[in-house]
Amino acid sequence: MSVVYKCARCGKTVTPDELERMRMGVKCPYCYYKVLYKIRTKGTVYVKAI
Repeated sequence: MSVVYKCARCGKTVTPDELERMRMGVKCPYCYYKVLYKIRTKGTVYVKAI
């Protein structure tokens, strides 16, 4: 299971492999925007209640 990022401006998904290939740091390879959101996996979320 790898991490997937989503661009805040254009909404395209980006993998860490694509970011490494572009060698631009943390920027969207499509629109060059610097804000990427980490997409959560569709798993079970556990909440500890008191």
